[in-house]
Amino acid sequence: MKQLTLLERKKRKIYLSLICIPLILSWLAKWGIQFSLWGCPFIQWIGIPCMGWGMTRSFYAMAQGRLMSAIEFNLFGPLLFVGSIVLMLHLSLELLSQKAISTPFSSGCQNRKIGLFSLCLLSGYHFTRLVTLYFSGQLEIWVHQSHLGKWL
Repeated sequence: MKQLTLLERKKRKIYLSLICIPLILSWLAKWGIQFSLWGCPFIQWIGIPCMGWGMTRSFYAMAQGRLMSAIEFNLFGPLLFVGSIVLMLHLSLELLSQKAISTPFSSGCQNRKIGLFSLCLLSGYHFTRLVTLYFSGQLEIWVHQSHLGKWL
C-alpha cells in the first residue's frame, strides 16, 4: 500500500463528502425530515424518463429498510445504495490509514469492461421500462403533458 499524497487525500475527502450527502439525506428522511426534490427533468421537459428514473426514491426506500419498495422504484437503486455504503467505508479507511487500499471493489470500479457491461444492463432495463410505459399508455400521457408536448 502506497502512502496517499496531499492531493489524493483532498480528492478522497471531496468524494467522501459527495457520497455522504445522499446517505445523510436518506437517513434524515427516515426520521421524518422531508426534502423537496425536483423530479425528473426529462419527464418534465420531453415526457420521457431518463435512465435514472426512480433511483432517488429507490435509494430513500433502501435507507428506510424497504427493500421491495426500492426494487419497485428502480431495480438498480439497492445496488447503488450498497455500493455507496461500501465506497464510503473504503474512502474512510483510506483517509484514516493515509494509504491507498486496493480491493476487488476498487479495481472493479475502474475496469472499463465492467463499466460498459453495467451501462448495457442499465440501458436494457430502461428500455424495458419504456416499452412497458408505452404499452400502458402512460408514456403518451407524459409526452403530451411535458413542455415539449404542450409546445407541439
